[in-house]
Amino acid sequence: MAAGWSIEEITKFYGSYAKSYDEDIEKETYPAPFIIANWVLEHFSNMVPDQDYLAFLDLGCGTGQSSKLFFTQPLSQRIDVYGVDATPEMLDKAKQFPFRELLCQDIEADIPFARVFDAIICVGVLDFVKNPQNLFTSVARSLKQNGQGCFAVTLPESGGLNTFAEADILKLVNEAGFKIKKNDRFFGYEDSETKVTVHYHGLLLTL
Repeated sequence: MAAGWSIEEITKFYGSYAKSYDEDIEKETYPAPFIIANWVLEHFSNMVPDQDYLAFLDLGCGTGQSSKLFFTQPLSQRIDVYGVDATPEMLDKAKQFPFRELLCQDIEADIPFARVFDAIICVGVLDFVKNPQNLFTSVARSLKQNGQGCFAVTLPESGGLNTFAEADILKLVNEAGFKIKKNDRFFGYEDSETKVTVHYHGLLLTL
């Protein structure tokens, strides 16, 4: 794993990128948000009684694209979606979606909600995180246990930011007490400057 960007670098980059970000996010060029959201919806599709109300957290939500499917599927009538991101300009764009609550803070700080979540998603976030193990542990504290909740996350295997080998991933998962329900490798994105193709490891985890 390489060192991530500073929080100042992240907010500066995504602050300037916020205006055009949504237009750049397509299934063909950045499929991770669509893949991860579908995994989460599949996890709950056969196990949620009609009367249950679910709470999802999009950690590093950006403009809300990773949660977009949560607002448009039949299950959406039973989901409250919360979002956290460090970039105010991205959160302003996220207001286009009916999030229950949006908070601006460093995603490596303690999760700022006094509740447990049915699902937590982290798409394109571990690329930048300074201490991935702390993030995994923090997520585990805020997630429903006994296989009910799920944590869906992407980890890049290449590129100029953080990279994760299989041994790194297993360490993160095991030390935080997770079990792997789904594990897949898929196209992440093509770096706009270097033209290098980055692949992601996608994980769906339970406790």
